[in-house]
Amino acid sequence: MPSLKFTIIFFVFLKFVVLGQDFNDYKIIESSGEIPKDFTMFSSETFDLEKSNISKEDARFERKSKKKFYLTTSFEIHDWLYSGKIIFNDPFSSYASKILDVILQNNKELRSKLRVYTIKDPNVNAFATNNGIILVNEGMISQLENEAQLAFILCHEIAHFVKKHVINEYVEQQKIIKNKSIYKYKGNIEKRFAINRYSKETETEADLEGLELYLKSPYSIEELDGAFDLMKYAYLPFDDIPFEKSFFETSTFKLPQRLFLDTLNEISHEDEEDDVKSTHPSTKTRRDKIAFQLKGKSNNSKKVFIATTKEEFNKIRKMSRYEVVNLYLDNNQPVEAIYNAYMLLKDNPKSKYLKKQIVKSLYLISKYKNANNENQVVNYESTMEGNQQQIHYFLEKIASNEMNALAVKQLWRLSKEYPNDKELDSLKFDLLKNLVEQHYSSITAFKSKLEDENVKESTEDEDNKREGKYKKLKEKKQKVEEQTETANFEYVFVDEMQNPDFVNAYNQFTKDKFTKENVQLTEREKMKIVKKEIRQRKRINRKGHSFGIDKLVVSNPLYIKLDERREQKRKYLASEEAELKFIDNLKLNANLAKIDIEVLDDLDSKSYTSEKFNDYCYLNNWLDQSVGHIDQDVNVVNLNKEKTDALIRKYGTKYFCQMGVINLREDKDITPLDICLVVVPYTAPFVLAKVLMPEYETYFYYLLFDLESGKMINKKILSMNQNDSKDQINSLLFDTFYQFKRKPR
Repeated sequence: MPSLKFTIIFFVFLKFVVLGQDFNDYKIIESSGEIPKDFTMFSSETFDLEKSNISKEDARFERKSKKKFYLTTSFEIHDWLYSGKIIFNDPFSSYASKILDVILQNNKELRSKLRVYTIKDPNVNAFATNNGIILVNEGMISQLENEAQLAFILCHEIAHFVKKHVINEYVEQQKIIKNKSIYKYKGNIEKRFAINRYSKETETEADLEGLELYLKSPYSIEELDGAFDLMKYAYLPFDDIPFEKSFFETSTFKLPQRLFLDTLNEISHEDEEDDVKSTHPSTKTRRDKIAFQLKGKSNNSKKVFIATTKEEFNKIRKMSRYEVVNLYLDNNQPVEAIYNAYMLLKDNPKSKYLKKQIVKSLYLISKYKNANNENQVVNYESTMEGNQQQIHYFLEKIASNEMNALAVKQLWRLSKEYPNDKELDSLKFDLLKNLVEQHYSSITAFKSKLEDENVKESTEDEDNKREGKYKKLKEKKQKVEEQTETANFEYVFVDEMQNPDFVNAYNQFTKDKFTKENVQLTEREKMKIVKKEIRQRKRINRKGHSFGIDKLVVSNPLYIKLDERREQKRKYLASEEAELKFIDNLKLNANLAKIDIEVLDDLDSKSYTSEKFNDYCYLNNWLDQSVGHIDQDVNVVNLNKEKTDALIRKYGTKYFCQMGVINLREDKDITPLDICLVVVPYTAPFVLAKVLMPEYETYFYYLLFDLESGKMINKKILSMNQNDSKDQINSLLFDTFYQFKRKPR
């Protein structure tokens, strides 16, 4: 249990962080303070510690299964911790830790075994590992109604840890898979149901054991039913409000009604009862069992908020909702990001952060639609429930040219509000260029002002006036409807065409496009270009690339050793040892090639500060997202230019790289014929060589990025039919760094 001094410091720190956050210019939360031991231990160290818990009294199969479990989870948990998604010493983790203090105030021994970290994930979830780590998603925090609900969820996870559900379920699954014990004569369908049934049993036990722990705490039992509502409606956003068509409209620009639904699917309020195929009991089953246990229980002196006040809880939850908007954008779910930001703007219409998240999301959707890959970011389902259905339908149905125009308009509107924002500048010019190159060849495709819709008075007699009046009104209505349905995007830039920067940029992009499409080269000029390209390719094939890089940051170098012959393909311990040597070889060969190098790696983390840990996490997420966009043939500029520019200044280079080695021992395909030929004198030596000599495949790769432009400069994937010899790897590393360093001609 923390000391009184620590408790006071915690409350002061937490209140400062929460109250000090500017929601208009919100800053994404990162890890802070001292790095916990969970993050700095090698996976092999964790494994040695964990396997010492295996009892010699266990059956041989169970001991073997537990050892395999501890080996796998020791490395997988380490990978999670360094995935860039988990943070520590943040307001959410600290708040959950304080609730644990309340729950376990009379069980200091158990409390000392538990740690809480936050996962940067928008989904509603929490889970516990076998070694006492409880992970809570930011999406879970964003959906809470009060502190007591989180207290019950934590009690549930504590029960999982105490009852050793994670490892026991793994051992049971191994018995089912390996036909051990009572499963020896079971069929495949029976085994599948057995796995689900066992999982349901552990969840039910965690509910009941967690409830027993919760009832001993000072938290209100009246809030327990709300905890099951949280799980029931987890698939919905944190609120459900209508998406107004006017949100993207102006006085001169209206969206066509064809892009919006007349009716929406209502939210289902019935508890799911069918859980036959699920690994968890249904919400109704869990709710009913808890309600039965609560009969006759008193709620006297029980409280809803203990670790903090209701006001501070609301601010922590608000922070998580602002975080969730960014998480959706990072996860390539821009429609969800827009709707969540839209709801938050209702309470804070001046938030620059929320407005920027919306235009970044529109930018991303437009880029994917222009690349004909919109299904990667927009996935409308007709079965979707609630008001979120409207925005999903709208952004799925809007055509790519209309989406491009709409996104450009919103970017330029916001840029006018924040004229000194460099991020908006890079986005608005990039997307305007796309609009010209892919959809419109001239600015005359858009109207510079609204057409005059006034109808002149008729000079006919009174009867003709009356008849003409209705006729003219009807014609005007029809004209407005036709414009709304088909031609309204002609008026999208009426306001922007008063901006000289917009007009000049549009005209310049149009001129560039015209020049590119209409340039006429002589046969001699074409031949010179072809010959130059051929010479360049030959030179690269002969001597390699020349990038002129003086300093390089290598982030998350990997070394993975695999063995196809084994059930557990990844050789965890050998991979860790090889990666440590690989890091040393990286530094050695970079020094020989006279290139300044900095390595950010999870195995080098014992000397990390939280600031360096945050850099590592951000870079890995950024590189993964960039590779994801490249894989979909979508050219995206930096969505977080402020952060990337800060990293460039900090490390003194714009060049960042990922590289690694994958070594695979292959499973030989030995046929019956090979076995027969072993006894034949002439063929025996060759067959024995095939049978006895191991076969390897080694892959070396690197991805080189320019962080300033957000583009991949170069990539290399080299496959070799041989083992990963030290000399071969060093040769590849030196050659790579030499090419990085060499000045271009």
